Amino acid sequence: FATNQRAMTFLPQDPAVIGTAFTLHTRENDTMPEKMNVSVPLSINDTQFSSARATKIIVHGFVHDTKEAWVVKMVEELLKHSDVNVITVDWANGAGLPYGQAAANTRVVGAQIAQLVNLLTDQYGLQHSDLHIIGHRL
Repeated sequence: FATNQRAMTFLPQDPAVIGTAFTLHTRENDTMPEKMNVSVPLSINDTQFSSARATKIIVHGFVHDTKEAWVVKMVEELLKHSDVNVITVDWANGAGLPYGQAAANTRVVGAQIAQLVNLLTDQYGLQHSDLHIIGHRL
């Protein structure tokens, strides 16, 4: 929609342009985090993911990526205090300027996170009560 207050509207970019990447961090792989490929569901078997552990998903915000100090520190602290799966969501290619484009891209990234959550709950036994999504800005 376009109004005097919101003169430009954007459609989300193609998922290939946004390039969302899911990376699994656990105590077992803390020096070598593993990519999670939602497009190949059985590939999760090749990671240290365990539905017996709680899962924390960390999503950065506008003009950030998963190398931001707060994301790195949060991963470290979560793993230090609890034996959990920590999944970082990097959508840096879609999180830049202009703000309106990044805001539109959140619709795609949100759907991709939902796809990951559905995969982990439906095929790998993760309980919704063991899931916590942490986001910052946008």
